[in-house]
Amino acid sequence: MKTFVTALFFLIFALPFSASVLQQVENPRSAALGGCYVMLPDNMYAHANQASISSVLSPTLAVSYQNRFVVKELSLLSARFSMPTKWMNVGVSYSFFGFSLYHEMKTGVHVSKSLSPQFSLGAQVDYVSVYLSPEDGTTGTFVPQIGMQIKASPSLTIGAHVHNFTFSKLGTAYHHEYLSTYLSAGLGYLIDKKLLVTTQFSKPLREEVILCGGIDYKLMPELILRTGFRSQQYVQPTFGIGLNVDLFQVDLGFQFHPLLGMTLSSGVVYVFGK
Repeated sequence: MKTFVTALFFLIFALPFSASVLQQVENPRSAALGGCYVMLPDNMYAHANQASISSVLSPTLAVSYQNRFVVKELSLLSARFSMPTKWMNVGVSYSFFGFSLYHEMKTGVHVSKSLSPQFSLGAQVDYVSVYLSPEDGTTGTFVPQIGMQIKASPSLTIGAHVHNFTFSKLGTAYHHEYLSTYLSAGLGYLIDKKLLVTTQFSKPLREEVILCGGIDYKLMPELILRTGFRSQQYVQPTFGIGLNVDLFQVDLGFQFHPLLGMTLSSGVVYVFGK
């Protein structure tokens, strides 16, 4: 079984989409929208545009879980805590991906601030560590991120995010591996109070452009329906739901790859003292 999982793990890394915390990973809210995330406001999950956290009014904890292709060894667990201060919003995040033969951990700190009612900025620095093998041990490096959001009009939000603009890399005595560097930009248009349409492109440095699109429909205050697509060589349909219950927000996202099957993303957000 370990041989099978290891082979599948490296097969996934060879495909033109992300598999680990070292690359792009959608949070459960954006996963349902095809991967669109840069324009989403109040997105509290660990893998999001840091500028979206600038409007946090209360301490918030978000926990998410992602499983690829119904293989438990290909699971990602993440958590983020954010809180407002007098000067800006600050927080910490943590992610773990992998299994006993190979695993990755990412620990980060982030800051975000609304510089005006129309412009928000956020930044994050992560320490990424990877356990390679008993022989090679663990290697790690620092990876920065920066994001911004512009409220161009009451209906239109523009977002952008850059990951690893320092081209950080991991290395052992025998090999160096550059971590994923990518630029994402997109917009969200609020057609009315219930319907949000999103679109986004992402350009990994060494891969094809990723195109995403999504629709977020508030069926009622407590229930949100989402659907979308992600296109990078293969077109992958997505869908999901959001539930708002008192102090909790629950999100589910499903993504279907035509060769490897389903990826499930789930998450819970808790607002303290809301």
